[in-house]
Amino acid sequence: MYHDIADFRTFYQTPLGRKAADLILPQLKRLRPSAPGVHILGLGYPLPFLAAWPDAASTVVLFPAERGVHRWPAVGPNASALVDEAALPIPDAAFEFVLVAHGFEYARSPRAYLREVWRVLVPEGRLLLVLPNRRGPWARFDRTPFGHGRPYSRPQILRMLDDCLFETLATSSALFLPPSERGALIRGLAASEPLGRRLWPNFAGVLMIDARKTLFGAVPAEGKVKPVPAMGTVATG
Repeated sequence: MYHDIADFRTFYQTPLGRKAADLILPQLKRLRPSAPGVHILGLGYPLPFLAAWPDAASTVVLFPAERGVHRWPAVGPNASALVDEAALPIPDAAFEFVLVAHGFEYARSPRAYLREVWRVLVPEGRLLLVLPNRRGPWARFDRTPFGHGRPYSRPQILRMLDDCLFETLATSSALFLPPSERGALIRGLAASEPLGRRLWPNFAGVLMIDARKTLFGAVPAEGKVKPVPAMGTVATG
């Protein structure tokens, strides 16, 4: 389950999925309130969250090859494609902002994944990560996308970002109650957010990290930078 793009789309059409997106979105907007004129790259399955930045100049969504693809957006020119996330068909320094949701926790090589994101970001470009919290309840239930892949604790992901030349600017969290299909518990999710964020912030179901690309130590240890081959263009409608 949650190996195909249709599974993610189906989850976010359920009452629980819609409520989860409704609770995550405000935290993303708090971390990145607006993106006027910014070119956004979405990786993984970021579709439920892209509405946070309607002022972006363009948005491109790249789905991982093993998961499948569907057309996006529903109206207008297609701006999605199927790719190998370890070798994105994008030139260096092409985007000011990368949003990763339901992507990083599935990476075969997390550090290689982050290095590829680093490559396509402009200097001081921003990365916004949405991923399951190892200490939270949602990582323990496989009925949602956050119960699959490799969850991370906050210290783990912050250390990895630092190792991969990202400076963490801010963090946030959401989803403090266990996932449930019961209507009363779904409604209770929203009521629990302020209390959970104040009393047990380390046990949120979802972590959100706002990080900035840095240039320190950008040359690999072996002293050689491999050229990135041109791989065509990506629609940015």
